[in-house]
Amino acid sequence: MKKIIGIILCLFMLLSGQFVFATEDTCFEFDNSLYSELKITYTHGQGFPGPAWTRPNYNYTTTDTNEIELIVDAINDIKGTQYHYYWGTSDGVYMYIYMNGKLEIYFDVSSGNCQYGDKSYEFNKEDYIELTNLIYDLKTKNDIKLFCDDERLKPDVSPVLLNDRTLVPVRIIGETLGAEIIWDNENKSVELIKDENSIIFVMDKDYIVENGNTKDIDVGSRLINNTAMVPVRALSEFFGFDVKWENNSVYILSH
Repeated sequence: MKKIIGIILCLFMLLSGQFVFATEDTCFEFDNSLYSELKITYTHGQGFPGPAWTRPNYNYTTTDTNEIELIVDAINDIKGTQYHYYWGTSDGVYMYIYMNGKLEIYFDVSSGNCQYGDKSYEFNKEDYIELTNLIYDLKTKNDIKLFCDDERLKPDVSPVLLNDRTLVPVRIIGETLGAEIIWDNENKSVELIKDENSIIFVMDKDYIVENGNTKDIDVGSRLINNTAMVPVRALSEFFGFDVKWENNSVYILSH
């Protein structure tokens, strides 16, 4: 009797689309010659407390024929498993791709699902990362690059030069250097703590506080695009890292 019930349940799941034997296949088949504009929009459903943690939504739009071809080819390379039902998430990271002004693809990165027309896929994460790396490289092709040793860091807001000093987003640098990050909304300051050492940056002030001692610097932290940006040299050297500038790139180097 148990075997019969099990067979009946399997048949029910197959007929209702709840249980699918599927193989990974190409999700998309776009003809890049048909498109004159691509727009990629990233949103973050779950925010962070204060601008030190804010990961702003950002867009990238291109009408460059070569860029469109590269991006569309990378989209077409994404593989996935098609299924019948899509359950979205209420927070996390999302990417929308518009082609000639029409929304074509919606990626729910947190759940690993995407929608394309009336189809839903569980997409291959490695293929998706290849696509996002390409988009990021195109988006930041003229920006200052940021590296920690040999690893390129990819902040949502690129480093900026202010009076010949390089400011970088505090969140990605702090996490990369292994520091705890504490945002003080009342005082508009951010503290980074590692190995019982503490450094504090106060937004729009040209000084830092190192283990309780105030020290004036040429250019302090700034709020830029609602992101806390701090001087990379002051932060890195405090925690024992070296900083090198080369070919429009900033390198944070461990000893």
